[in-house]
Amino acid sequence: MVKKTFLVLLFLFFVIHNVNAVQIVDSIKVYNINVSGVLPGDTDKEILRINVFISGGGSNLTFESMTVTSNNSDDNDVSGVSVYYTGSDSSFNTSNQFGSTGTFSAGSVTFTGSQSLAKDTCNYFFVAYDISAAAVLGDTCDAKILTNDITIDGSTYPALDKDPSGSRKIVNFIGHYCPMFQNDPLRTGRSPCVGPEVPAVKWSRNLGSFSNFNQSSPIIGDDYTIYIGDYSGKLYAVRPDNTIKWTYTTTPGQQIVAAAAISADSTIYVGSYDYKLHAVNYDGSGKWTYATGLWIISSPAIDADGIIHIGSYDTDLYAIEDFVDSAVVKWNYNTAQNVFSDPAVWTDGTHYNGSCDDDLYAIDKDGNLKWKYQEATGNYYYSSPAIGTDGTIYIGNDDGYLHAVNPDGSQKWKYDTGSYIRGGPAIAEDGTIYIGSNGIL
Repeated sequence: MVKKTFLVLLFLFFVIHNVNAVQIVDSIKVYNINVSGVLPGDTDKEILRINVFISGGGSNLTFESMTVTSNNSDDNDVSGVSVYYTGSDSSFNTSNQFGSTGTFSAGSVTFTGSQSLAKDTCNYFFVAYDISAAAVLGDTCDAKILTNDITIDGSTYPALDKDPSGSRKIVNFIGHYCPMFQNDPLRTGRSPCVGPEVPAVKWSRNLGSFSNFNQSSPIIGDDYTIYIGDYSGKLYAVRPDNTIKWTYTTTPGQQIVAAAAISADSTIYVGSYDYKLHAVNYDGSGKWTYATGLWIISSPAIDADGIIHIGSYDTDLYAIEDFVDSAVVKWNYNTAQNVFSDPAVWTDGTHYNGSCDDDLYAIDKDGNLKWKYQEATGNYYYSSPAIGTDGTIYIGNDDGYLHAVNPDGSQKWKYDTGSYIRGGPAIAEDGTIYIGSNGIL
C-alpha cells in the first residue's frame, strides 16, 4: 500500500513538473515604434516590432515563419524587406537576420527559418524596409501581420490581425522641419527649407473663439504636420492641406502661449497655463503630464539625449526625462524670479536661460550652476538666448542691449539697439545676428 501511494505521488509530481516545464506562447503584440520620416535610398528602416511572450521551461520553442503584409503602402517604394531577431533586447539592430531579404509580391512577403526562442521572456523581432531611391515623397511606409501568419513549433498565430497605429512617411529631409521654437536647441532660428521669393497666402485657419489672442508659434514635424496651441488650451495638429489631424486639450480655458517641441520619436511637448508640461503622442493621445508650480510660458528645448529643458513662472528651470509613461525630473534649479525666457542648450548639455531676476543662468547637464551673468540690473530677460557655433550666447534684455556672453560667463560685447528687446535673436550661417527691438529689426 505504501509503495502504491509513493508511486502515485511520484506520478503526480512528474505530471505537475512537466506541465510547468512546457513552454507556451503567452501572447504576440505588434507595434509601430518609429514614426519618423525615411529618405529615398534608406536601408533597414524599422517598420514593426513584434513582441513574442514565452513562458514556462522545458525545450525551446522554434520560430519558423512569418508573413509580412504591406499596409497603405506602394510596394514600388520598398526595394527590400527584412526581419531581424534581437532576442530579449527590445532595441533595433541588424546583427541577426531571420530568413533572407525579400520583396513584396501582391502586397506580402514570407520569411522562413529556424530561430530558437528564449525561455520565459519576451522575444523581439523587427520588420525593416529598404526604401527605393525612386520612392515617391509623401508616400507611407507601413506593415501589418495578419491572422495565422506567424508559425511557432507548427502552431499559427496571432488569433486576430495585428495592425498597429502609426506609419513612416517618405520625406526629402531627415528630422523635423522645425521641431521647436527657433528650430533647434541652440535657438539659431535657421531653417533647412527655402522660403518663397514672393509671399502669397496658401491658406488660413480660424483656431476658434480665442484665435485673435493666439501667441503660440507653430512647429513642423517630418510629415509636414503643423502643431500650434491657442488661448483655449488646445494644441492643434494641422495637415499641410489645412485639414485638422487632431486636437489635444490641456485644460479648458488655460491658454497655450509658447511653442511646442517635437522629439525624434515624434512625441510633442507643450506647456500650458495649467502649470503642466504635457507630453502628447503622435496620434494626439495624452502620454503624461508633469506639474510645475505655476504657468509655463517658456517653450521647451530638446537636447541630443532627448532631455526636455523648460522654464516655469514658478521661478525654476527644469530638465525632464521622458520615461514613456511618466516624466522624471533630472534636475530643477531655482532662480529668484519668474521665467519667461525659452532655454537654449549647448552640445554638452549646458542649459542657458534668462530670468526676471536680471540674470542669465548657465546650468550644467547635472543641474549645477556654472555661472550667472548680470549686466542689466533692474531689467528683465524676456528675450531667449541663442548660441553661436563657437559657444557664444546671445540674448536681448529690457535694457535695450543685445548681450554677447562668452562660454565662461564673461561679457564678449553688448550692442545698444535703443529700446527694449523681447524677442530672441537669430544667427545666420555667416555669424550675422538678427534681432528685433521695439518694432525695428
